[in-house]
Amino acid sequence: MGGIEESEVVEKFSHFISECYAKELSKVLTSGEKSLNIDYAELDKYDQEVAELLADKPEKYIKLFEESIQQVEDGVNSKIFLRFFNIPTNYFVKIKDIRSKHLGKLVFTEGIVRQASAVLPMCTKIIFRCVGCEQLILVEQEVSIIKTPEQCPNCRKRVFKIVEHKFVDTQRVILEESPETLEGGSQPMRLNIILRNDLVDPEIIKRTCPGSKIRVVGVVHEFSKPIAGSKDKSTLFDLLMEGNFIESIEREYEDIILNDDDVKQIELLSSDPDIFEKLVRSIAPSIKGKSKIKEALILQMFGGVRKNKNDGTKTRGDIHILLIGDPGTGKSQLIKSVTSIAPKSRFVSGKGASGAGLTATVVKDEILRGWALEAGALVLANKGILCIDEIDKMHPDDRSAMHEAMEQQQISIAKANVQAVLNCQTAILAAANPKYGRFDQYKPIPDQIDMPVTLLSRFDLIFPVRDIPNKKEDEELAMHILEGQKDDTKFAPFIPSNVVRKYASYARQHVIPKLTDPAIKEISDFFVNLRNKDVINETDVKPVPITPRQLEAMVRLAEASAKVRLSNTVTKEDAKRAIDLMKVYLVKLGFDPDTGEIDIDRVVSNVTSSQRSKIYEMVDLMKDLEKNFGKDLPLNEVINEAKNRGIEEAKAEEIIDKMKRSGEVFEPRNGVVRRMPK
Repeated sequence: MGGIEESEVVEKFSHFISECYAKELSKVLTSGEKSLNIDYAELDKYDQEVAELLADKPEKYIKLFEESIQQVEDGVNSKIFLRFFNIPTNYFVKIKDIRSKHLGKLVFTEGIVRQASAVLPMCTKIIFRCVGCEQLILVEQEVSIIKTPEQCPNCRKRVFKIVEHKFVDTQRVILEESPETLEGGSQPMRLNIILRNDLVDPEIIKRTCPGSKIRVVGVVHEFSKPIAGSKDKSTLFDLLMEGNFIESIEREYEDIILNDDDVKQIELLSSDPDIFEKLVRSIAPSIKGKSKIKEALILQMFGGVRKNKNDGTKTRGDIHILLIGDPGTGKSQLIKSVTSIAPKSRFVSGKGASGAGLTATVVKDEILRGWALEAGALVLANKGILCIDEIDKMHPDDRSAMHEAMEQQQISIAKANVQAVLNCQTAILAAANPKYGRFDQYKPIPDQIDMPVTLLSRFDLIFPVRDIPNKKEDEELAMHILEGQKDDTKFAPFIPSNVVRKYASYARQHVIPKLTDPAIKEISDFFVNLRNKDVINETDVKPVPITPRQLEAMVRLAEASAKVRLSNTVTKEDAKRAIDLMKVYLVKLGFDPDTGEIDIDRVVSNVTSSQRSKIYEMVDLMKDLEKNFGKDLPLNEVINEAKNRGIEEAKAEEIIDKMKRSGEVFEPRNGVVRRMPK
């Protein structure tokens, strides 16, 4: 290989194109396309020596091969770019493993697009004219700053004028290692990718939007960054890859490769009547109990079915779950266990998460000097699960960024000169602590957790995780924890995590369940009957125990239950499982002790129906008192009249406080209240 001439290599490649790619080249020319895609494995099979030279010195030989295309086909006026794909696996390099030995070599790598700049014209060549002798000098340009001639080769002068530029469309993409390739708590490494010419065409750009997973074939280069505040350059260089070929490799649940043995094992598991119980025992086995929560987490991993309707509307299939409760009850461990099983999952903490870090932001591009779009955790976990611990500790402005992502499953960005819509078909599993340390079942959820009701209402299931002293349960819990401390292998998952991961992946790939008539009737009967229960007192405001939002949640849960069984039909039993989980949610959080009824407003509203009824009663009471006292009402008279009408003093004071906060009444002076004029 050492003695082969360049002309001979080019001739061999020309013969390869003539024999194997003549039709493809003709099609490229007639259609006006800019590039010809070549299978590297086919070139390697045709002439191994040429293929090895290409991989060893790609810049040199790709340039020569592109020039030779004009000799193969007559009438080629514009340049045809050669794009090589199907590179052998021995040329694959992880981003974190790229070293100086890879400089100038053809390699390929994979990762998630973290940041993508706008497409900008980049100067690749500049022709300078010497002021002294009119000599023309061509200078190849580097990535970041304009390079000028040191001196004129003819007259040695150092003053030049720019005569001509050559521009190419350029985009910078920052590729980040995929979370599933990381070991332990290691930080994902990043690599700058430079894309030029046809690789920034509109159709190709769709593959490189933030959050996309791509494979890039290219040549590794180094570039030095200028030192801040100085014209000098650092001796430390950064790495970048000049892209040659890009392809999408969407790696979500569907990414996991399954062999025949895996499929047989999964199908055997699905036929087990106790599969749900076994899967529950495989989620965080070191945490005792909480079987309903673990069952819901299993259904979240399998997910419902996303529906695109004919009228253009879309219904999400992802299930959102919130765990709220006492500290030290294992909420974080449950979340971490899901993170370790789901292939495309991300874990963030509410204290360290910002709105931009969760959704997307626009940042200054260090290399191209423009604006670049950088994806946040919700986008990077697209078609996976985002786990958020202590979501209540997030800043309100940051939390508000999640509203669009949770329901519409997209994120709209309009900042600087960047306008984009990013997909985030992401299931959210979150945990929160009550404001005052302990969960109180008698108070509405919005009063106990520092989260807006608009965000709370977007969760399909909300589970309280309580720590209640009970001698028998405490003895069992203590033995469970101590046995685990004594023997690390005591609580191994019933089904290994990698098998659960493959199981969920297979189900999401191959199973799209449809609702059957019995399942529809079961869910419909539960919904209608619960909404139309007779109220105890017809004069009270009727509570709304369940809304259409919970109805859609039950459909998603039932579909996920069918997926666990690898069934394409949602049966009555699947509907019952979804209803049982919904009952746990509604009974534990929606039960109103004042009325003895389920009221969804205890979860998704600051005012329950019983409180609303008492507020209306208080307004009528104040209207009656105004006939005797005028607009300014003594507070003690209002409370006494409330007691006469059956409202306890403490409850009356609480209602007046709520009315003050909502702006219905105000206190013009101490001990006096007045209704706001309508």
